Amino acid sequence: MAENENISNLNINNPLHFFEGVEKLLEIWFAPSETNKNADLRKIPRSMWDALLKSVRCEIISFSKNDYIDAYVLR
Repeated sequence: MAENENISNLNINNPLHFFEGVEKLLEIWFAPSETNKNADLRKIPRSMWDALLKSVRCEIISFSKNDYIDAYVLR
């Protein structure tokens, strides 16, 4: 069967053929604070991140860091 025939035979309304990529975007906006001019996102405790992410039905499944970045994998 030719490739274009395979595509034309797909029923996009059928949930069995639905695919959604794993990448999502979660934006959290922070504002400067007059009371804490030395604020640093890296100082936020893990428990606070966990609570925040729980509110959007998300969790940290992996974490790594170096001198420049903190990296999180979320699910």
